[in-house]
Amino acid sequence: MLTSSFTKFSAVEMQSALAASTISSTKPQVVRLSVNGQLLGGGTQLEGVALTDDALSTLLAIDTPTVLMPASETQVQVIVDALSRLKALGFSQVTLGKLSPGDGAVQ
Repeated sequence: MLTSSFTKFSAVEMQSALAASTISSTKPQVVRLSVNGQLLGGGTQLEGVALTDDALSTLLAIDTPTVLMPASETQVQVIVDALSRLKALGFSQVTLGKLSPGDGAVQ
């Protein structure tokens, strides 16, 4: 017996943290990602606010460096889907971030 599964292969382009830090001296905007794939505002004005595609395009600058901060339990496929969603909306400078243990600072 032979079984097989077919999946659609795609790649997500990313910049390293070093490359992202050399592109712009502008403070990056933060977008948090919940375990169920919901994008949430991470800045002081948008903290915890669920962001639709319209809100992402309206409230955030697509040409500003953006840090995607996934929850620690988030599955890789959910992260890839969120990165693809941001790219489709025109965000070109997206990197993954994480919280430093203990202090909550972005790494």
